[in-house]
Amino acid sequence: MGDFNNPADIRKEGYDLITQSGWHDAYADAAVREGSATVPPAIDGWQKSKLPLRIDYIFSNRPQAAARYEIKFDGNKQPCVSDHYGVAVIYS
Repeated sequence: MGDFNNPADIRKEGYDLITQSGWHDAYADAAVREGSATVPPAIDGWQKSKLPLRIDYIFSNRPQAAARYEIKFDGNKQPCVSDHYGVAVIYS
């Protein structure tokens, strides 16, 4: 769990290395997803980014049924408290 600083949509880099090593992404396994981006555009280290990114994850070393995946503290339902948003997963 945490900030891996590797966008999920870039192939053959960090995210693929993790998932191809047997780790399971709660976002990919979730039956219901509310949000996906975990940082807004142009944060420290990503100044050239024009789009929000998903760079924070919850991984499991075995398949688990995730009933719900939610982004928290992104300024929508809760206030922003960091340059990274929170991730919450409810497992079945």
